[in-house]
Amino acid sequence: IDYSDPTNPITLPYYGNITKYDINGDNGTVVHVFDGINGKLPTGKLFHASNGKLYGLTSAYTSSTGLNDDVRLFEYDLILNKFRILHTFDHAIYYSQYMASGVIEGITGKLYGAIGNYFFCYTIDTETTTMHILNNYQASLSGELIKASDNFLYGCIYLPYNPCPNITSIGAYKGIILKINTTNNNSQVKYIFNCDDSDGNGPRGGFIEETPGILTSTAGGGGTSNKGTLFEYNITTNIFTKKLNFDEEVIGAYPEAMANGNNGKLYGVCFAGGSIVTPPNTFFDYYGSIFEYTPATNTI
Repeated sequence: IDYSDPTNPITLPYYGNITKYDINGDNGTVVHVFDGINGKLPTGKLFHASNGKLYGLTSAYTSSTGLNDDVRLFEYDLILNKFRILHTFDHAIYYSQYMASGVIEGITGKLYGAIGNYFFCYTIDTETTTMHILNNYQASLSGELIKASDNFLYGCIYLPYNPCPNITSIGAYKGIILKINTTNNNSQVKYIFNCDDSDGNGPRGGFIEETPGILTSTAGGGGTSNKGTLFEYNITTNIFTKKLNFDEEVIGAYPEAMANGNNGKLYGVCFAGGSIVTPPNTFFDYYGSIFEYTPATNTI
């Protein structure tokens, strides 16, 4: 929204909305506006569950006065056009000042997501929520969890603003791959990113399993040029492999989350890079790129 536009009909403050579009992505229609009382600033993706309803999370919000808002899990009924809050997560308990992720249906009828250094399970039929420790480092999940072909959940966490000597210090890492067992709700550290940024720094978005047993994602920084990396994790061998370094001038820099094209290729967006701006911008000389990655040939 261009707040400087005097013709803009939006009245501030504006906390976000749910919008539907036709199959071509046109003709957007707002179906719900967040009011700030029942959640604000939705984060992550809307998830279409097996019951036909949409689920998502609002983000924690810190105002200029230092007041915090709680993360809220919400439901939107596509048939009845009805919005409701299902659960409120107390920011003072669950470190919700860190960004919340979206949700997935890890088991039919059970939604999984993360708030700060906890993950939760929401049972749709009983409308009950259970909380489980995700990590001891007050760091947040990066993007949504994924249910891999081995029926475990996987995700990445990071807190890049602290030194990285070892995992025993709070926040002292560039990235961690976690595995979650939905049977006993235990989480396990599977891989720790190298402190020298060679693996990447700050994983972005969730994993994609284009090939069974191989999880692929990106890091927003680190790598050879400190512009980000694309990496794979083998869930069977527990082997981490950096596949590519982002370079800014050609591919792009600071990659965000990717999507599966279901054609043997993955697609993503870089926050900057791709081609030079003439004349150069005072902040970034490059405005970003869309890339296509082929795992079979490791080409981008």
